[in-house]
Amino acid sequence: MPRNYARTSNRQSWDPDSMVKAIEAVTKGEMGWLRASKLYHIPHATLRRHALQKNKNLKTGEKRLGRFKPTFPIEIERQLVEHLKVLESRNPDITLRKPEATSAARAQAFNKPQVAKFFKVLEDTLQKENIDPLNIYNADESALSTVQRPQKVFATAGRKQVGAITSAERGSHVTVVCCMCTNGSYIPPALIFPRKNMKRELTDHTPAGTLCIPQESGWMTGPVFLQWLQHFQKYAKSSPTEKVLLIVDGHSSHKYLDALLYAKENGIVLLCLPPHCTHRMQPLDVAFFGPLKTYYNHNQEITKWLKTHPGRVVTQFQIGGLLNECYGKAATVQNATHGFAKTGIYPINPDVFPDYIFQASETTNIVFDNIIQPALNVHIHNNAQPGPSSSSTTAQKNLQNPTSGQGKRKSRKRQGTSVLNSTPNLEEAKEKRKPKLEVPEKRKRAVKRKVLEESESETDKEPFSADEEDDSACIYCTELYKFSKNPFLLMKKMIVLAFIVQSCTNFPKKVSCGYAVVRVKSGHMLSVPG
Repeated sequence: MPRNYARTSNRQSWDPDSMVKAIEAVTKGEMGWLRASKLYHIPHATLRRHALQKNKNLKTGEKRLGRFKPTFPIEIERQLVEHLKVLESRNPDITLRKPEATSAARAQAFNKPQVAKFFKVLEDTLQKENIDPLNIYNADESALSTVQRPQKVFATAGRKQVGAITSAERGSHVTVVCCMCTNGSYIPPALIFPRKNMKRELTDHTPAGTLCIPQESGWMTGPVFLQWLQHFQKYAKSSPTEKVLLIVDGHSSHKYLDALLYAKENGIVLLCLPPHCTHRMQPLDVAFFGPLKTYYNHNQEITKWLKTHPGRVVTQFQIGGLLNECYGKAATVQNATHGFAKTGIYPINPDVFPDYIFQASETTNIVFDNIIQPALNVHIHNNAQPGPSSSSTTAQKNLQNPTSGQGKRKSRKRQGTSVLNSTPNLEEAKEKRKPKLEVPEKRKRAVKRKVLEESESETDKEPFSADEEDDSACIYCTELYKFSKNPFLLMKKMIVLAFIVQSCTNFPKKVSCGYAVVRVKSGHMLSVPG
């Protein structure tokens, strides 16, 4: 049914046909502007503007509000709007949403085989290592900035620029490492500060038990991950007899050999998530970091601090206190348990992801085997009559997503789902740690400078003699080279002979002769600056 739209404005309520008649009456001189506007119920200014055609983009009698021009005729535009509104009213379960940007690598990697492999490795590891499902942990890193993201505010209509105070144009980032368990408990977080030396002021007002680590870049590295594992083992109480499972992503720092050996010795089994799948399969990304960033940025913890401390800015020394305000609100038992349940890790549910989530990966699936389906014997009746279809197959089932072909690939080994501190992975890490065989250095060949030498053919044609050199004279003072007291030979090559006479009396005082005599092969004399 059409919408019952009630217009709230009376702008451009005049009739287009009346506008054409009024313009014709004024043009023929039958009446003036004012009488025509009253007779045809058109505003006086609007009538004059249309008659004089001040707006070149409008035709005579055409209505338009604003600067936008409809793509289709007005009737079709109205039908499209009515169709969209009726469609929304018939389907209340659909809404207009802004899609989340997903990279092509994530769309290709998050597919059914990868997910099935992860859950198989998860079940096998729990059974093989005899790990209690309530001892499954997930650890991940995120960044906290000293510059908040300003929220929307109410402002006076018409103001185009509304400012909000921030600590700097671009803030520094501090890495926070969080870890939670399937039983709803949390390991105290760790903060990695981008600095070389640690100061005790950085630990002020941090959450209880927080580990603060200085690192030059401020990001997670292998040695830092080893320190965090020691911090983790302190609170998880793992041992070779009571093992725990720690789920991490495939970052290179998590494959540090010393960290893998420490984890194996202390009963920590490291399980790696599939590549580019953490946005769906990592509990911290699904249920924890979102609320944490909301309390940190959107609830304006930094803004509150700036208001209560006027004239000061947020630095690394205030990150710990701001995290303490947000961490207690985000680290709840419900967030932890829901995060593991939404990813299907605990309770273990390999079918937790519906089929429509994998549709993005179907367009990049590469078909290797062409399966030929047997032809269907369909008998078509010649005397078929028109009527409602009795087929149960819908058009949506017949539609297929396009698939891309296999292009050129680099032979690079990709780390998949596996136990990082298993024996094969440890052996591989040890092989990488071994120093590479020193390749004997190649003998460096001496670089010979190319020197222009006189060719025999040229010297034979026109050789120079000592007498010619001695007889060369300055073109200004005519002093011969052999009688010069202090001559300086500039260049003597194949066919060029030059010298400078420094005591020339024809030049002004305290100025020596700055020219040289040049003898060219053809016999001409040229003067060049010395």
